[in-house]
Amino acid sequence: MQGAVLTSDGLVMASGVLLSSESFKQLIGAEDDDEVKITITPQSFKVIFGAETKEYDAKLVATDSQLGLAFLKITNLEGRAITPIVFSNEELFVGKEVLTVSRLPKGFDYAPYFCTGRIISEISKPRKAYLMEGNISELGLPVYNMKGEAVGVLVILQHGLKDEEVDFGFRMNFGDNSRASFLLPASALRPLIEQALQRASSIQ
Repeated sequence: MQGAVLTSDGLVMASGVLLSSESFKQLIGAEDDDEVKITITPQSFKVIFGAETKEYDAKLVATDSQLGLAFLKITNLEGRAITPIVFSNEELFVGKEVLTVSRLPKGFDYAPYFCTGRIISEISKPRKAYLMEGNISELGLPVYNMKGEAVGVLVILQHGLKDEEVDFGFRMNFGDNSRASFLLPASALRPLIEQALQRASSIQ
């Protein structure tokens, strides 16, 4: 998985869709009464930076199954200095251009690459968030404005409607009856980061 450093002492945010049973069921659209039962129990975590080979042990300190986010804490940075991402309070709006930075797989040197997009809708429920068009698809990673300032994170949101209540256009555009990817603004992310920091300090 790819992640983003949030604090200089090693708090890392990543997609949590593969780290909890509830998040994974939401990702694949499985219901509680489905015949297939899924249980996910993470055992250990390692963090590497860029294309390096050195691994740092980390602990899972918090997850948000509704948003599919996970927060890891590196247990010992061994004196390494890391620069955290700073989130901006910039106002988001329909038509605004945004981008993400992701990395290619190990076989391609973990080389970074950019994806661009544009905000095309704003919603207020189930929570305030922004729909984007373009190639932005890496869940759990920050989304930036064109100045390189982080303005939020990409998450999956579910509308909570029954299948027969979802119109054909939604299915055609998003390939799913129940959910879509949205930009969660920095203002909504900050409380989650604070909770993760509190959890991290309590288990050290």
